[in-house]
Amino acid sequence: MNTVVGTNQVKKALKEGTVKEVFIAKNTDAGLKEKLVALCEEQGVKINYMNTKKELGENFGIGINAAIAAILI
Repeated sequence: MNTVVGTNQVKKALKEGTVKEVFIAKNTDAGLKEKLVALCEEQGVKINYMNTKKELGENFGIGINAAIAAILI
């Protein structure tokens, strides 16, 4: 399963149209979260929420907190 983690990488993949679904941490800054959700909705990408950035980072196998991650097509 191909994934990308982090705001810049996910934004790039969304613009390229290669994202199957995204995971956004609920404790992400509200302004950033709004922008990410809007971008996902524009692309018709399914959005899933995780409780914290720490949980999201752990679930995607990185040792740091992450606001967003995506599973690629």
